[in-house]
Amino acid sequence: MTEDDYLALPEEIRIREFAAGGRVYVTTLMNSKTYHKKTLTKLYKKRWTIELDFRSIKTNLGMEVLRCKSAEMVRKESGSFIVLQHDTCKYRTFRRNE
Repeated sequence: MTEDDYLALPEEIRIREFAAGGRVYVTTLMNSKTYHKKTLTKLYKKRWTIELDFRSIKTNLGMEVLRCKSAEMVRKESGSFIVLQHDTCKYRTFRRNE
């Protein structure tokens, strides 16, 4: 983040906190009629599943630490890991079948 980006951010952020299913959720989506807590809870659960999947993929590919700084370079680094892993799996399969 550049200094100009940082200075453009608001000084305060309003949040909404709600409880559902024994958990406390926090969001910046303030309108409870538009963003009902049941809907947000479902979205958070889907998001959590996706985060766990990403963590599993990163761990299996040896990508726990990404070294790139920009979003574009992170995409390239991630893509490189995936291609390398795919090629490694194909090579191992080929060697087994020789």
